[in-house]
Amino acid sequence: MGIRRQVYSYADNFPPVWATQLGVRSPRGVDLDPALFSAYAGADGMTQEICPPGAFAAAVPGSTKFRVLPRTRLTAASATNSPTLNVSKHTAQFFIAGDTLTVAGQSTTITLANAWVAGETLTITVEGRSWVYTVPNPAPASLTLLAADIAAKLRQSSLNDLVEVVPGVGILLLISLRDVAAAFTVAETSSSGTALPSSGNFAAGASLGTVQSVTYNPNTDTHQITLSGNAATALPIGTPVGDMRYSPAGLGLMSPGVAIDLLREPNTYQACFTAMSVYRDRLPYWDGQLSRLFPEITLV
Repeated sequence: MGIRRQVYSYADNFPPVWATQLGVRSPRGVDLDPALFSAYAGADGMTQEICPPGAFAAAVPGSTKFRVLPRTRLTAASATNSPTLNVSKHTAQFFIAGDTLTVAGQSTTITLANAWVAGETLTITVEGRSWVYTVPNPAPASLTLLAADIAAKLRQSSLNDLVEVVPGVGILLLISLRDVAAAFTVAETSSSGTALPSSGNFAAGASLGTVQSVTYNPNTDTHQITLSGNAATALPIGTPVGDMRYSPAGLGLMSPGVAIDLLREPNTYQACFTAMSVYRDRLPYWDGQLSRLFPEITLV
């Protein structure tokens, strides 16, 4: 006989993230600290701290408690004349005032310029492994479209286990999946086009700034983080960002079947799952580092 425990109606607003319960493994648990999660007003005006299913746990340096992994993706490009960041749904509350936001991993950028024509090539080498992009015929009509085409093909290339790529307006943001300052080179055969790397190796993720406040309202579909000053770096839409002082290593995905109410004990005690099959589009957050750390969490 199957038993379903349903205590709070909000649980049905967040569908389970697991695709199947076969092969599920949970080797350890954590005790989450509600003080490291932003409270917000629910539809009834009551204070809530609701974490959707499928968030990851993170260690808190110097504490025996844990927190929800403070990471998200930009849903609009950050601008250096604004402190407001628009982020993925149901992730703004993962952050609190004082968190320091950077690109989520060692990163570098390639800035594209001038005209590129069909047949010209761009060679990207990471950790001694090279991949060659050839400009198609017809060539992309703008540098932004060129960056998007390079990114789409790079994701299917021999480098896809080494880097995550995010295209922007004439730029490519590459994020190392290895947590190391990997060697990195770029070469091109264009007669006029250029591809300039920001450095010769991956470096600590570019800083955005310090979190001042969080605006999370699921009823109005508002998911924003406000920094204490204007964003320090312009980053493209889709960039994974977070406070990298908090690591998910050795932990796992929490509560794949129901949302977590952190203000009601014993809900702060959560199992960490390291093996399961999940729906990618239902996860609040996922990135290449999580894919590397948890190879037995498969996406469907």
